[in-house]
Amino acid sequence: MRPSTTSKFISPFVDTVDPQGAGSFVYTTTFTLEQSVDLESFGLVVSYASDNAVTAIALNGQSQANVSGGSYSSFQNVVINEGFVSGENSVTVTVSNDSGPTGLRVEFHDPSEF
Repeated sequence: MRPSTTSKFISPFVDTVDPQGAGSFVYTTTFTLEQSVDLESFGLVVSYASDNAVTAIALNGQSQANVSGGSYSSFQNVVINEGFVSGENSVTVTVSNDSGPTGLRVEFHDPSEF
C-alpha cells in the first residue's frame, strides 16, 4: 500500500529490515480525551496493516478481541467501544516478524465512518 496523507508504514529500522531476523515489536501512541467527552458513547476504529502480523492491540493495557494478523497490502479493523478514560489514553500494537522487513501502518477512525 502506498502512503497516504493520513498514514504510512513505520519501522524500528531505517530500511525496515530486522538485522536479527525474527521478533516482536511494540508500538504505542497516546491521545487525550477531555473531561467533556461522553466515555459511554465514545468509540474508536483501529485500522492496521503490518509485516508480518499484528498479534495484539491494547487500549490502556486492556487487550482487544478480534485482532487478526493482517497483511502489508490491506487494512484490518478492530473496533474499540470501551475502556477509555478522561485524560491520557494509550493504544499499543504488537507486531510479530518472522524475518526480513517489518513495519506497521495504523489509522484511527470514528466508528460512524464505517
